Amino acid sequence: KHCVGDDAEIDALDLCAAPGGKSLTIADFLRTRGRLVSNEIIKSRAHILREVLTNWGSTNVIVTNNRPADFGAGSFQFDLMVVDAPCSGEGMFRKDPDARTQWTPQSAIACSDRQKIILGDVLHALREQGVLIYSTCTFAPEENEDVVRALVQSGEYESLRWPVPTEWNVNVLDDAGVFAMRFLPHQSPGEGFFIAALRKVSRSDTRRAKPKSVFSGPTLAHRKVLLANSLDPDQMVNAPDGELYQSPFNVHELNTLAANLYVQQPGVHIGRIVRDELIPGHAMALAQDMAWQASPIELDLQQANAYLRGEAIAVQAVSGWQRVAFEACVLGWVKVIGNRVNNYYPKEWRVKMKE
Repeated sequence: KHCVGDDAEIDALDLCAAPGGKSLTIADFLRTRGRLVSNEIIKSRAHILREVLTNWGSTNVIVTNNRPADFGAGSFQFDLMVVDAPCSGEGMFRKDPDARTQWTPQSAIACSDRQKIILGDVLHALREQGVLIYSTCTFAPEENEDVVRALVQSGEYESLRWPVPTEWNVNVLDDAGVFAMRFLPHQSPGEGFFIAALRKVSRSDTRRAKPKSVFSGPTLAHRKVLLANSLDPDQMVNAPDGELYQSPFNVHELNTLAANLYVQQPGVHIGRIVRDELIPGHAMALAQDMAWQASPIELDLQQANAYLRGEAIAVQAVSGWQRVAFEACVLGWVKVIGNRVNNYYPKEWRVKMKE
């Protein structure tokens, strides 16, 4: 907030996002004023990231699965970039004994070199006057202030300052043009990590990239079905597999991103239209900021557990697609057909154990 202000529209990138905690915080911060590209380079972890963001109900986020250099080579630039860089993990020593055994004196040097490569690859995608938030979960100066200092000394970035309440008991670094916070486990709650913010004062030339024809708008027939379901067709995009998404980015912007990036999830999964019927996606049931004509069906604890295991449940409801909830927390979709209730909780997320 202190670094980007209160009123500007923001396009943000969380470069190393999995498992998703940072992206949830950023998405909530930008809820009414910006959009987030949440990226994870490891494909299996990107799937975890998608699940976390779906369950949170974020509607202003897309998920990508790319290397830092893919962003640097693209034409899309960001106002805010968060790089929680891979590090030697010294901040994990107290809670993870394995982290201690894997550490060597060369770890910090190797990680520092890697962090500088990552930043060198991605920072072209940061706009002039854009803000970089750089963080690690290590104590090593080589991976922290030395990396930040190199950026400041290049003349292309300036270190930003913000008020740090004394009750946080944080170790504040303010030296030779570098300002940062160091959270040390013997002084502040939690483990250990480092965080700094820099503003880009140089200009990166805008790169040209021919958009790919990956995403499209809904067809006229699909628009009619969407309107019948109280959904705005102008916010929808059609993915290559025929699935519909409500995206914070328009078709042209998504295709511009797709020129260099693999867009794994272009927004909230709305579902698929089959024979003039919308088969709703799980994410649509959980999405925030969507207008619903009917309240969800409230389940008791036994019903909720059965639903999450993918079992049949008995409820009294009007025929059709209905959301179900436990203690006002929406769980997902069922389809009521007469006396039968079909469970549409995603198979890959089902609870395997009995309570």
